[in-house]
Order: sequence, then C-alpha cells, then structure tokens
Amino acid sequence: MRLKNVYSQLAGARFCRRTDGSIAIFFALIIVVIAAATGAAVDLGRAALVRSKLTAAADAAALAAAQRGAQDLGAGLSSWSATGTTAGTAYFVNQLKTLAFVGQPTPAVTMTGSGGQVTATVDYSVQLPTAFMGVISVPSITISGTAKAVTNSLPFTDVHVVIDASTSMGIGATAADQSRLMNATGCTLACHTTDVQGNKDSLAAARASGAVLRIDVAKSAVVAALNQINSSPLASGKFRIAVYTLSNNLNKVYALSSDITGAINAVNAIDLLNTPNTGGTNMTYSLNGLKNVLPAPGTGIAGSQPRGFVMLLTDGVQNSVQETNPVNNIFTQARDPNFVDMSPQMTSWGIESIQAFDPSVCTPIKAMGYSIMTMNVTYLIPTLLPDGADARFSFIQNSLLGNINANMQACATTTDMALPASTPADIGTAVSTLFGKMLNVSLHLAQ
Repeated sequence: MRLKNVYSQLAGARFCRRTDGSIAIFFALIIVVIAAATGAAVDLGRAALVRSKLTAAADAAALAAAQRGAQDLGAGLSSWSATGTTAGTAYFVNQLKTLAFVGQPTPAVTMTGSGGQVTATVDYSVQLPTAFMGVISVPSITISGTAKAVTNSLPFTDVHVVIDASTSMGIGATAADQSRLMNATGCTLACHTTDVQGNKDSLAAARASGAVLRIDVAKSAVVAALNQINSSPLASGKFRIAVYTLSNNLNKVYALSSDITGAINAVNAIDLLNTPNTGGTNMTYSLNGLKNVLPAPGTGIAGSQPRGFVMLLTDGVQNSVQETNPVNNIFTQARDPNFVDMSPQMTSWGIESIQAFDPSVCTPIKAMGYSIMTMNVTYLIPTLLPDGADARFSFIQNSLLGNINANMQACATTTDMALPASTPADIGTAVSTLFGKMLNVSLHLAQ
C-alpha cells in the first residue's frame, strides 16, 4: 500500500509537471494572438483614418474637376475634359501631401458631358503597408473608392433691364441729397420738365449741386452687376443684355447684345426723361410694350435658345401726367390717354391720377417663359418744405407704400426674386443679389 501510494504520488507529480508545460504554451499562444489582434487594430485604425482623408480628397477633387470642366465647356473650349481632369488630379494630390505614408496615389479622373451638364468621376486605390498584420501574412490593406460630382455649365441668358426714368426717380437719394437739392433748386425733386404750370427744368442745377438722385443709385447698382458679369469667366459669352427706360411708355436705349461693355455705357448715359409724351409714369402701358418686343425665350442650352430674364427697377408709383406739344421748350400738360385707372387713387389738377402699378401686367411676360426680377426702389418721401407738405406725397406714403412691395412680389416670378431697398447701399446689394441668381450654377456630389 505504501509503495502504491508513493507510485501514485509520483505519477501525480509527473502529471502536474506536464500540465504546467501545457499551460505555458497555451498562454504563449494567447499572447501571440492578443498581440496580433492589437497590431491589427492599430493597422485598421490607421487605415480608417487614411480612408477618411482619401474620401474627402476625392470628393473635393471631383467638385474641382466638374467646376473647371463646366467653366471651359461653357466658354466653348474643346479642351474642357482635359482641363477638368488636370484640375481634379492636382486637387487630389495636393490634399494628400500630409499623408506621406500613402505614397501620393494618383487618381483616375473621368469627365463626361451631355447637354451642358458635366460629370466628374474620381476613382482611387492605394495599398497601405501594415505595421503589425504582416505577422499573420497581411502585408498591406487595399483602400479604394469613387467620388462623383455633377454641375451644369452656365446657361445662355438674355437679360432685359428696365429702369424707371420718370420724374419721381429724381428725388434725392438720401436726406443729405434732398437738402442739397433744396438749396440748389428750391425743391427736393430734380424735375426734368418745363411746363405751363411754371415748373422749371431743375435737373441741370441738381447736377451742379452734386446731389445724388435715386436714378443715379439704380444706375450704379446695375453697372456694378454688369461689371460682375463682364469679369466672370463663367459668364463669358453666355449673356446678352438689353436696356430700356420707362416713363409714360417704354424706351429702348440698348438693343439686345453680348457686348456687356456697351450695355454698361448705355446705362451710364441714362438720365431723367425729357422728351415728348413723357413726364409721368405708366408702367402698365410700358410693360405691355415690353411684352410685344421680347423674343421667345428658350432653355439656355444653346446660344440660339437663351433663357430669358426681365429685371425691373422702379418705385412702383404711377401717375397719368403727360407732357406734349413742346413750343419754345415749353410743354403742354395733358392726361396720358393710355393710363388705366385703379384704386386706391388720388387725383390732382384734374389730369393727374396717382396710384400703384397693377402687377397683373407682369403675368403675360411670365407666361412667355420669362423670369421676372423686381427691384423696389422704395419711394423716399420728401420731408423738407415745401415738398414735405405736398398732399400727393402724403397719399403715396399713407395709401400706396404698403401695397407696392406686395405688388412687386406678385410681379416677380418668385418672392426671392423681389427685393426692396431704400438706401443706396441696400439698392446696390439687392441688385447684385438678383444678378447673382442668374450666375448661380448647380454643383453637387452625386455619390
């Protein structure tokens, strides 16, 4: 029994020693697996970071390629695909300069164009060496992806600019300008009329005083916007401009042309009207006249099918006075035979009716396919005497101004195409905003 017990103890001791060795090997294997998993996590984490940067770079490269390709396609350049590819490739590479371990991969940029729409596709693939996964026979991780951006080249566009040049646009642009006018002419309005009522043509004196009139502000805003178009590579060769003034009727001052500089010169030359059958403001008759001379608009996909815009700059107030039959530079005042009465209205002198314009006159123009933009050059009511006591100005302020902005919005194609402004700075910003909508080109990632 004793020997058996000793044998059993010895046998047990040998068994325990074998167990100790197996556990050591087991734990060694576990340590290797844990180390490999930890290394793999490090490699995969680095791969995720690189993938994120590659994705961002590819997205940006696709946008850059599509934008450059659309710009050159819009300019009529046959090299638009090549320049888009070059722009996209350069953008991708420049975005990855901080990822030295990536090895500066070169993407495959593909450009396609159809109907003025440009699509840029950026494909990339890189082998990222592993730091730890090599021990399990994974020497590198493949990271690949695709980004796609779509944009449209700027459509061909005709813009018909209509500027109110009636006498109400001769009010001083600011209170300081009205004060200058008062000192120079005895009123706050630079009236370009000489009529049997005894009114003098005060425009020359107003100009000599240095006062800025509302028509000057409107002109400056349009000129600034046209300069914006003239200097934009995206808009090169895509715009034609026509310029009109309105008073009792429509007056074309610049025929539809792609010569933007010529349009700028024409706008700069505009002043308050002083010709027979003017002196009042008849927007209904003027806009009906515009409808009759507008060419049919198109989709903008080709120069022969330009899309059409009308931009109307006015204070929105009409009156029925018409000055006609000049004799020795003296005009006879009469009632405009084309004036259509509407309510609310104020009548003075027996021939002058004052009212807001009817926005329904814009509907036939929009029905033709034109987009109408309106700039409400808010009527600046004079406060200095004697003009400040004129009942006509009180009527405009109390009965018309509240409706005019709504009328402008109703005339415009959409409410965001109708902007009011009163100060010179606001007018400039509003006109620039409206023209900017015509330069807006869709650019977005497709995937």
